[in-house]
Amino acid sequence: MGDSQADATRDRTPLPAPLARHYRWLLTLPTPPPQRLLDVGAGDGRLLQVAADLGIPRLLGLERKHRWNPANRDFVPTIADAHRLPFPTDAFDCVVENESLEWIKNPIRYLQEAARVCTPSGLVITDDSDWDTLVYAVSDTARARRILRTFCDTGPNGWIGRAAPSLMR
Repeated sequence: MGDSQADATRDRTPLPAPLARHYRWLLTLPTPPPQRLLDVGAGDGRLLQVAADLGIPRLLGLERKHRWNPANRDFVPTIADAHRLPFPTDAFDCVVENESLEWIKNPIRYLQEAARVCTPSGLVITDDSDWDTLVYAVSDTARARRILRTFCDTGPNGWIGRAAPSLMR
C-alpha cells in the first residue's frame, strides 16, 4: 500500500469512542473553555480534532521530530523541543500533554516551559499512565514483566506515571 493509500485509510479510521470521551473530558477541564490550545506531543492530531469539534478556535500541535502523521490534514505541527517551547510567555490558555511525558528527557524543564507559555489563569494538563500499576492485573507474570519493561524501560522517563504528581509541586 502506498503512502497516500495508508493516509486515506488512517483518515477514515474513527477515533474509538472511549478515547474521544476521554479527550473531551480533558479539554473541558479548563473553565472557561480555552481559546488557544497547545498539544505537546500531538501524535496523529486526534486530540486537536476533538478540540476543533468542541469549538476551540486556535489550535497548535507540537512534535519533536518530523514524524507527524496527522489523522486530519488541517493540523500542521510545530517541530520543536518541549524543553524550549518556541512561543511567547502567556501564549496559550491551555497546554495539554497526553502520554508524552515519558519521552521528555527533563520533565521538570518541560513543565516550567508549559507554565511559562500558559496564561496565569490557564491550565497545564499532563495525562500519563502509571504503566507499572496497570500491568499488575495481568495473570501471566512473565508477560507482565515484559510489558512493564517495554513500556517503562524503553523511554527516557518510562516510570513518569509514578513520579508525575510529585513533579507538579
